[in-house]
Amino acid sequence: MVFVSIFLLSFLLVVHIWGHIHQITDARRCNAPIPVEKCVNNNLEVRWYYDKTANKCHGFLSKSCGPNLNNFYNREECVYSCIKPKCKVLPSAGTCGGRYVIMWYYDFYDKQCKTFLYSGCGGNSNRYYDEVECYENCING
Repeated sequence: MVFVSIFLLSFLLVVHIWGHIHQITDARRCNAPIPVEKCVNNNLEVRWYYDKTANKCHGFLSKSCGPNLNNFYNREECVYSCIKPKCKVLPSAGTCGGRYVIMWYYDFYDKQCKTFLYSGCGGNSNRYYDEVECYENCING
């Protein structure tokens, strides 16, 4: 029994440390300068970078000629690593007990905006008035 407890505790510690290291790595990548490639290379491919001022991921034609932290293989990788976490949290109905209204939230796992009932106060930032606003904040990143 002691062995199982030690194993479980060790496993949880490793998972916690791995998650913390992954967050630091993402922060370094997302805050790195926008890629500027100055090499002579005709092998162009579409890559993505994170624009921290606009909080959006943008595509660019990469010559693949040098390392850059802020350089992602696809848009999904960029969004997952860099877009503010508001789009990653589960929706919250809030704390009021009054009249509920239909609002929109981004379901990060299904990669789509969905409706939920909001009480009118409290809750979290993954809450939008309409589907367009939801997609603009979370998908068009």
